[in-house]
Amino acid sequence: MTTPKPGTIGLSIIRGRVGLLIRIGEFLNGNGWTYTHTWILAEDDQVFAAYPGGASYQSLASEIAMRGPIAYVDIPVTDNERAAVLAELPGLAGTPYSYLEYLALAARRLGVRSKRLDAYIASAGHMICSQLAAEAYRRAGVIIFKDGRLPQDVTPGDFASLPLYK
Repeated sequence: MTTPKPGTIGLSIIRGRVGLLIRIGEFLNGNGWTYTHTWILAEDDQVFAAYPGGASYQSLASEIAMRGPIAYVDIPVTDNERAAVLAELPGLAGTPYSYLEYLALAARRLGVRSKRLDAYIASAGHMICSQLAAEAYRRAGVIIFKDGRLPQDVTPGDFASLPLYK
């Protein structure tokens, strides 16, 4: 794919201290550290993503201006699957951001896995950007990672490990 279609997952770089902390976390998580933000290309040149104020839409131009270089994840999906992903986005709007998820990712990286914590994160309704994208795809019936990982286990670096195009 060379031209991204709505429903495509995009990656960008968060700048500043927050971005640096996420990049370090990505590096420690074994995922490299190029991309630190995940979003879904919506219709009408909008993107949909998790933000500290809650999941919402913003313009693609704003995303590029705020975060710089972008790449798209080349996930082979049908037009019907793409439409199903887009149909899930309004129901995820307003989803609160999850800072706890970063601690859970760090714990899992250190080999600490808690079914109670996993269940809490899955049920709390709070998400980070990569989790939100993976969850939208999961709800649409598209499983991106075939290794059984939960959407809450997905980082921007995981998406960056898949085929990309710019």
